[in-house]
Amino acid sequence: MPYERMRVARKSSVDAPTVIHDGDYLHEFASAHARKLAFDPRMGTWRVYNCHTWLDTSQHEGQAVLFDHVTRFAERRLQDVDTAYESQAERDAARKYLLRKLTFAQLNAVMKAAPMEASLHRGEWDADPVLLGVKNGIVNLATGELRPGRPADYIAHVASAEYDPDARCDRWLQFLYDITNGDDATVVWLQRY
Repeated sequence: MPYERMRVARKSSVDAPTVIHDGDYLHEFASAHARKLAFDPRMGTWRVYNCHTWLDTSQHEGQAVLFDHVTRFAERRLQDVDTAYESQAERDAARKYLLRKLTFAQLNAVMKAAPMEASLHRGEWDADPVLLGVKNGIVNLATGELRPGRPADYIAHVASAEYDPDARCDRWLQFLYDITNGDDATVVWLQRY
């Protein structure tokens, strides 16, 4: 039976047979890592979600996660073969097919296609101009509130400081008073915008 047409037969006639192909790897990869790993097509790099924001990783790190996932996916499929097929001949054929999928050329093809699959996200990176990534969370610039980051924010750039709503900025205020000749209303207006 040619591997393109091989179907995984189930012991139960209720279960529909499924075709095993490269798209299975990509679909499961995208589902499993949607909130942890994504490809940034603007920068051509992988990003990993870490606490509040998406951190830039090297191409190698992103591919290492993908390689590990594809390998574990194939290993799970190999373990399923024993329960999916009744005859030894069918099990052997399915194992041979799956092992063929683990060749370097097949893995390389999946890894080249993965960035397109993994870059399917809702919204764009740093799309919300009101949200600012800082070391201790996400600041809503319209309200001044600090909140934990969420993967769906797609915040990729982070300020190097922590947000402290009680921080004093005496030097900045002195500068504003100096350039406005002490006009309180103008200082308040400048700080608003």
